[in-house]
Amino acid sequence: MKHVTTTGFDELGQKILLICGQEYRQHPTDAYMDDALRLIQQWDDDQVTFERIVHLRNYLRENYGHGHEINFQNLLSLADCKSWVDEVIKAEYRLVLHEEWAKDQQRADLEANAKIMGSQTAEPSLVESL
Repeated sequence: MKHVTTTGFDELGQKILLICGQEYRQHPTDAYMDDALRLIQQWDDDQVTFERIVHLRNYLRENYGHGHEINFQNLLSLADCKSWVDEVIKAEYRLVLHEEWAKDQQRADLEANAKIMGSQTAEPSLVESL
């Protein structure tokens, strides 16, 4: 994969990945990163950043871990992935939206997702050496 290389394994058996020039240590049971790396293969090169990949991976974990089971298998673009993360965020707060803190936190999470995933191309300062 163009933006990701495996550089070895650490003493804990974690795979050491170099993603857009930044190191990521993938635990042997971290299938979420594998899914994220599969999804980004559909993106344009200038859309791929370390921050976006890790952000997507984290929401894949939330989707699995909290039982939302929102299908992500057919996401074909960065925009699709952004919309999917929005759906996971909404599912996270669905049961507590009657509480003010939950509304505020959901809004903040949606804004963060828009900032990270919203632009079709990464800001020049965010694009690592591709």
